[in-house]
Amino acid sequence: MALADLWFGPKFMHGYLTAAPYFAMGFDSFLISIQAHGEVVSQHNVLGEDSAVAAADQLPGYVLYGKYGAGVVVLPNWPLSLIGEINGLYPINEDSSPYNAVFGIVGVQTKLLWLKAAVAGQFPIVAPAPEDLGAIGGVSLGELASYSVIARASFVF
Repeated sequence: MALADLWFGPKFMHGYLTAAPYFAMGFDSFLISIQAHGEVVSQHNVLGEDSAVAAADQLPGYVLYGKYGAGVVVLPNWPLSLIGEINGLYPINEDSSPYNAVFGIVGVQTKLLWLKAAVAGQFPIVAPAPEDLGAIGGVSLGELASYSVIARASFVF
């Protein structure tokens, strides 16, 4: 599952301890809101090596990669806003080579009284080469998803 949605990969990498320091910055005005972020993800295998597994199939001991992105919200304080983002991952060490991708995200956001809701589509622009890791229900475990639908809702006061 980590390779199906690389952005949330650490939550599917069981057995790893992850540290991920990040920075975020932004600018807001009445007509536009701009954000940028960066993160370094450092994952360490804390379960150790499994001698019963072939060396080629063992999990790497250490994975290090960067995450970055920028986004814009057009008309952020209006009842209906447009969202656009570009996000990416960059491998820093050899064992993090699957984390090499760039995504585009487009969506809409609405504000109705105290409810703020958004829906968007995420599409890979640059994707790593697929790996043969099998499939569950016809869905490949070693290939990046061709699209993802992201939705969120919150109450704001």
